[in-house]
Amino acid sequence: ISSFGFNPTELTINQGDTVTWTNTDRAARNVTEDTRLWDSRSMTQFQPFSYTFSNSGRYNYYDDTRPAIRGSIVVVPTVSGGTVASRSRESTR
Repeated sequence: ISSFGFNPTELTINQGDTVTWTNTDRAARNVTEDTRLWDSRSMTQFQPFSYTFSNSGRYNYYDDTRPAIRGSIVVVPTVSGGTVASRSRESTR
């Protein structure tokens, strides 16, 4: 997370994966899902926040301190015998 936005702005992962956001900005930032499924609360510089996605679907989120900063996670169902994405992803802003 930075003052410029989430990087990447969209990420595709497997069901059961964990995403970690890290605030790289000097100002406090947060990560809040549109329906408030999760809310990181205020994150200081270099503070991480992680969330594990148990269900498939699209999850849109934003930074409460700058609501125009938005991102999304696309969670695909786990397929036996293969994976679509790696087990753990990290997103920086």
